[in-house]
Amino acid sequence: TAGAKGKEKQEDESEEEWVAEDADQDEDELEAQSLFERVIHLDPTHVQALTALAQLHIARKAFLQAQELLERALSPELESDGAAKARAYLAYADLHQRHTHDIPAAVAACRKACEARPGWAPAVWRL
Repeated sequence: TAGAKGKEKQEDESEEEWVAEDADQDEDELEAQSLFERVIHLDPTHVQALTALAQLHIARKAFLQAQELLERALSPELESDGAAKARAYLAYADLHQRHTHDIPAAVAACRKACEARPGWAPAVWRL
């Protein structure tokens, strides 16, 4: 019937839109990854770029790459403001929670985030 064909066409168009949106998101993530990698190439001590790139890797379940980046970001030799370190610690907590399922390590990372940025709601909430 005409109604059923119209409904099928709408479903096909919706699926095509979803696929297009998903492709756009993948493209945006690749572009973001490229930008973060370029920043890190120019400044290997850029804590915000290291953390942001690690978060992209965590989202993709590329946990080893994320861990390496976060360990660099949290290295005592790197100086950064408390907010940047707090975000890095929170990403490290996320890594422990999703990958290693090491809840004590995740809690410890959240506590470090709270120390780096006292009262920061995202870190306090995660505790």
